[in-house]
Amino acid sequence: MLGDIFCLFPFGENKDLYCLKSPEAAFVFYPKFKNDLISGKKTKCDGRSEILKWFNKIEDENYIYVFHLSYEYGHYQYDNQWEIISDSCCLGVLLKFKRSSLSPLGVFKNKESVGLSLKAAPQYKSYRRDFNSGLNELMNGNCYQYNLTYPFLFEVKNLNRESLISSYVNVSKFRQGRFSMLTYIESLGKAFWSNTPESLFQLKRSSQKTIIQTLPIKGTSDIKKSGGKLKAWKKLKDSEKDQAELYMITDLLRNDLNKIERPVCEVIKKKVPLHAPGIIHQMSLIQISLSPKVLLSKVIMSLFPGGSITGAPKKRVMEILSRIEARSRGLYCGSTIMTRDNRVDCSVNIRTAEIDLASKTLTYSAGGGITVLSDPKLEYEEMLLKVKSFTDIIKR
Repeated sequence: MLGDIFCLFPFGENKDLYCLKSPEAAFVFYPKFKNDLISGKKTKCDGRSEILKWFNKIEDENYIYVFHLSYEYGHYQYDNQWEIISDSCCLGVLLKFKRSSLSPLGVFKNKESVGLSLKAAPQYKSYRRDFNSGLNELMNGNCYQYNLTYPFLFEVKNLNRESLISSYVNVSKFRQGRFSMLTYIESLGKAFWSNTPESLFQLKRSSQKTIIQTLPIKGTSDIKKSGGKLKAWKKLKDSEKDQAELYMITDLLRNDLNKIERPVCEVIKKKVPLHAPGIIHQMSLIQISLSPKVLLSKVIMSLFPGGSITGAPKKRVMEILSRIEARSRGLYCGSTIMTRDNRVDCSVNIRTAEIDLASKTLTYSAGGGITVLSDPKLEYEEMLLKVKSFTDIIKR
């Protein structure tokens, strides 16, 4: 039995499914309090400070930590954005597992699976209105790019613990995102399913140095509609608009990395293909070498949230997005941080759904980067394509 709190994810070169279960500690953090998910105890605290303290505790060779960090936590980087966060906003969920709890999932015999039925989706008229609001900000010089997102609400049919696990297990290795994870928390009444291919950073430590890599993604092309992977990639790499998006965000992340300690950042790859279920993206690879004792909290707060899901410049565009979108993104566009041994993996949670166990609903959000070269109809269609990329893996 996996218990009431567990994480499933692909692990190792063969992408076999592993599980972490029965955490030693589990907390959910809010701006003014935290809840112990094991004991049920609620404690007053400053959620921002509490999370910052944990950032510098989670590199512990005796434990594996999973930290689901909400997008809204990123507002704490900027003093004048704190008021944007409501007291009821979940800032993050921390799970602390003993190393011995990591084990292969093995054969899961249950053949049940969940089904999805769309209940609510953004209409093009609303999308175009918000697109134009952001475009005015671009034309007035207030930002260079902004990432417009929307939630899609689904009813989940046949939802229970076993059917959810079975649906996750049935996703083929070829359709799993690089940072795929299913987290189930009975006491919170939530499950998080991320099939993200995107990394905010990967950190490896040695006694001599700390190496950090970040891999921003921008641009999307439909493989089937384009006539295959080669044609989809050619269409993407020849797009002036998509190249502009990628180069702007690559430069933003170079600046974010250079803020951590010293400006020695290097762009290893500037535009390479990245495959996801049914679609192809373009990606850059950026690397920096820092001191062996650089604090993880400094790394996270310099990079989070990822520039690929905000836009540029980050501070200004986060203010603009809070007004245009007028809702919390939650775990979507946040990050999942996983620490083990001498490394830290931190995703950007695109292709990510939040499942409410009580109402049996699934919220999946999608969007894309907007520049002055963007066409609202094409951007709207790209958003729908990203929704299909996720729902297709559940249908299979």
